[in-house]
Amino acid sequence: MTAAEIIAARLGNDGQQGEDAAGTDLATLARRAGARVSMRGDLVRYSFPDGSAIVASAGGWDIAFAECWCWVSAGHLDTCPKGRGSAS
Repeated sequence: MTAAEIIAARLGNDGQQGEDAAGTDLATLARRAGARVSMRGDLVRYSFPDGSAIVASAGGWDIAFAECWCWVSAGHLDTCPKGRGSAS
């Protein structure tokens, strides 16, 4: 499992859940896993040393593609230069 998958599992794989059972929030879990933090508008990207990533917004979070800010579950946005609007 990637660092992003491990953290997602700790959060119940629920992009609306911001804390694990012990009350540790996403930002703390990501920091403990060695994430590099980047911000773009209201988005926060946690990039892990293994190449995985999580992108969070005010409305939730999800595992992200390694090469962009799009959520894997939603596919690439039409405006994403990496995915050119594809769903993969």
